Amino acid sequence: MPAGPILASRVVPWRFRRLWARRRAGLRSTGRILGIGLSRTATSSLTTALGRIGYKTFHYPEDERSQEEVMGFLASGGDRLRLSVLERFDAATDTPICATFEALDVAYPGSKFILTTREKQSWLESCRGFFETWIDPYLRDQPDDPYARYIRALHEKLYGSAGFDRPRFSRAYDAYHEQVRAHFRQRPADLLTLDICGGEGWEPLCEFLGVSRPRAEFPWINRLPAARG
Repeated sequence: MPAGPILASRVVPWRFRRLWARRRAGLRSTGRILGIGLSRTATSSLTTALGRIGYKTFHYPEDERSQEEVMGFLASGGDRLRLSVLERFDAATDTPICATFEALDVAYPGSKFILTTREKQSWLESCRGFFETWIDPYLRDQPDDPYARYIRALHEKLYGSAGFDRPRFSRAYDAYHEQVRAHFRQRPADLLTLDICGGEGWEPLCEFLGVSRPRAEFPWINRLPAARG
């Protein structure tokens, strides 16, 4: 039947592209690419860029299984966490990864980490707007929703507050970045710090992963008219 060859012609090139991208990055079979930048630091842009290079990337793991695995880890602790989505994906990004990156590092040896950053005052303003318009009302109106509990647990872990609190978020921003720097102090080659909001894009990312720069413009997702976001 013709469906078989047609399907193969669509699937095989993508698989070869993923294999090529992983090998060029020097990723071992156990390794993944983990985006550990806090929310509102262009994590959607990073996710899209990784996909265009050739990596199958999951932005903000929030499926039921991921919620169970992350919530269980946050409740019980430990030094190792495996996520089911990383059995099918090459990369994952955003808050669930930030809150667990040290344990993921143990579980996935040979991984590479990308810390997206943003000028702190700009980040605080972006968080304030995002939380005031969506997060805070949702947590207030749906306190018992499983996803609300997931968000609350992640934010308590990272920021010390489920909702937006500027002084706490400011302190958490500094503490988190120091935590990342300390973790990778003896392994600088495993960490890329990338300021997408400040204009960085393909060059540092592709150099870090050992791949050629795509011809397409770097993907600016959720970009504001007067600024990159």
